[in-house]
Amino acid sequence: MAQSIGDMSNDDWNTFIGRFTDLLMDFDIAGSVGNYSLYTALHGEYDKAKTDAKDGTLDIEKALLGAMLLDGECIAGVRKCLPRFRQQSHRTIYNAICALNDNGEPADQVTVSEELSARGQLNDVGGAATIASLVGEMATSVNAEYHAKILATLISRTVEA
Repeated sequence: MAQSIGDMSNDDWNTFIGRFTDLLMDFDIAGSVGNYSLYTALHGEYDKAKTDAKDGTLDIEKALLGAMLLDGECIAGVRKCLPRFRQQSHRTIYNAICALNDNGEPADQVTVSEELSARGQLNDVGGAATIASLVGEMATSVNAEYHAKILATLISRTVEA
């Protein structure tokens, strides 16, 4: 059961106020850093959200997903370099892209949205609008494999730290 404000000790209250103040200063007017909401940050992933936004991994992940949606030919190269994505919603989208590709089906914004919908995961990733927005993250897929290598390096550095 959640602790009510009236039951909080002075130390708990001071910790809460300090953390909440830090969050408000770090979050933009939309209430998020990257794809992390204020709710998520208050529930334990705040430091990860700041790290992901700071090192650019979320932007690279979005760009790679967009490249794969634009050009199915780059999927194999990305998969070779990058075994997983850091953010859960990106992993979910990536897994859907890979599943479609493995079945010989095209992986574009329509088919991926349909696949996620069939799995009951479309709302978990932000809906069809999120999938559509990924296509605009990358103008071309030419350097997708190179970007996947950069992302893999960034993720491995974070895991090692």
